[in-house]
Amino acid sequence: MKYFLLFLLILPIVSAVEDYGTYSSLDINFNLNSDIKINVVDSNYEVEYIKSDISFYPKTDERQKVLDFDLNGDAQTNINDYVSFQWTNPEVGKHSFGIESKVKIENVFYAVDKKVDFPIRENAFLEYTEPTKYIDITPEIEDQARVLIINEDDLFKVVFNIAEWTKANVQYNLSTLNSQAVYPSSSVLKSKEGVCDEITNLFISLLRSVGIPARFVSGMAYTNLENDFGNHGWAEVYFPGYGWIPYDVTFGQYAWIDPSHIKLKESKDSGSPSAEYSWRAKGVKLDLGDLDTDADIIKTGEKIKSSLDFSINPLKELIGFGDYVPLEVKVKNLRDHYVVADLFVVKAPGLVGSNSKRVLLEPGKEKNVYWILKVDDDLDPNYIYTATLGVKDNLNGYAESILRYSKDGSGYTLEESEKIVSSLSDIERVRQSASIGLECEFEEEYYYSNESAGLECVVKNLNKKTKEIEVCYRIECYNIDLASGGAKELRFEVDSIGGRIVVAAESDDGVKYDYINLNVIKLPEIYIDNFKPETVKYSDNADVSFVLKTNTLVRNVVIDTGYGKLDIRDFERESNVKYTLPARALVGGVKLKVDYEDEKGAKYEKNLAFNVQVSEIPWYVRTVLWFKGLF
Repeated sequence: MKYFLLFLLILPIVSAVEDYGTYSSLDINFNLNSDIKINVVDSNYEVEYIKSDISFYPKTDERQKVLDFDLNGDAQTNINDYVSFQWTNPEVGKHSFGIESKVKIENVFYAVDKKVDFPIRENAFLEYTEPTKYIDITPEIEDQARVLIINEDDLFKVVFNIAEWTKANVQYNLSTLNSQAVYPSSSVLKSKEGVCDEITNLFISLLRSVGIPARFVSGMAYTNLENDFGNHGWAEVYFPGYGWIPYDVTFGQYAWIDPSHIKLKESKDSGSPSAEYSWRAKGVKLDLGDLDTDADIIKTGEKIKSSLDFSINPLKELIGFGDYVPLEVKVKNLRDHYVVADLFVVKAPGLVGSNSKRVLLEPGKEKNVYWILKVDDDLDPNYIYTATLGVKDNLNGYAESILRYSKDGSGYTLEESEKIVSSLSDIERVRQSASIGLECEFEEEYYYSNESAGLECVVKNLNKKTKEIEVCYRIECYNIDLASGGAKELRFEVDSIGGRIVVAAESDDGVKYDYINLNVIKLPEIYIDNFKPETVKYSDNADVSFVLKTNTLVRNVVIDTGYGKLDIRDFERESNVKYTLPARALVGGVKLKVDYEDEKGAKYEKNLAFNVQVSEIPWYVRTVLWFKGLF
């Protein structure tokens, strides 16, 4: 049967939002305004003074610099730990006051570059381990924290585990904002819902319950929920040797917060007031206005580079209609300190579950992260479909791959895909066996990606008694009995997708893993994106342009347009192509023949076709086309 290649336009899974975390810095105007109204209730009144002490204002620290700071109103002012406004013998009526400031906030990455032991043995900031009115500590909070930190002695990982549990298990619910009171942590643990202050309170309570100093930070931050700045709360956690490090559990930002966060106040408890008032007066009633705050961005810094190196690959390159397949993303931390990174699948034909995952990476280390994709089953059997897969991180990093599927492809069921992902994801958490020997190697030095690779393994029983051992590569398993000192040779057929291959041998005392590099030369796939024009008049010239993309390095590329040939030198990932020809040549569509070579010099040919809407076609041309369609 003759097949046609069909390239699918996969729309982004998430819509575009403004991400200020990708800028090196932000210059922000911050304003605070309020008023005090003096109302006479007795003709024999007297007002000696009124004083307002504001603690809610920007200060300079390691990530935030105050560039301008002005106070307005008719009060006497003073700046110490508070911004103080004082009226002496004020007149009856309204007295307005406020703060106008400009701050520069740098995008700071807090570089914890080595393990910090847990439990913390340093006796610093112990006051920030005590319970307070809203950040309370109950037996239930203590029990939950102990479950999250069991067997962990790395402080960064402990804090990450507690943050991730809080993020995953407490739903952000604006309805609690309309209640008459802020709920303490113990209530939030029971209800599993709250606003940013309450989510942060519970996070701090869990930390304090296991002796980790943490404090509450009040401020403002930009949110895409409202496309504006709003009052916001987050935490700072104390790391011995490194100081106070921010964690915004509501936003999912750990050991880093984006530069739209304006820090205005730090406190032991979220219920600490932002303004305190005092006065000496008689015969009057004071109406104290709300503290109205607003902020706007006036300047952005340069875009920053991702701290990650990552690549993506489906675990099969050609799957069938209706099949599932795991998508593996290999992530490496390029920095010399811990990084918590967010990854998002932004292009895929079908995705099971959430498009985002968060991963903790130690300095210079790498991990694999997995999703599961599903292909539609109601597709044309005459086509081989090719779809672009795209994954991005939260700091401008991006990687692409492709997924091919046809009626003759072979993938996995959902159950099989989940088993593969589970086994690959659990490698770091299982007990390692000392009684199993496992050595594997491939039969050839390298393979093409359309070939099956032969993987030979030798399993040994190093124990003094007979062992039942299950040896698995993905879902293909052997169950064997080995006498003491015995060995068994096994063979697996491996899809040639390249990278690090994992084989697991499991017995009653744990698991033994062997990791083997599979060297693969990818079959180069040529495909086209952003083809233009979509429409053209028959009498005009057409400026044709498109992006020629590939999944690997290609050499000596020649495109035959039917009206001439275009030579493109070696390229990897993409190349922009432009040429002009009469629009009449596009009647019936664009047909391209592409010749190219892989890195080993093997030659390939691909025919591509695209429809272009040609308008104002003369009647006699339509007649000719009609006759051609009869044969």
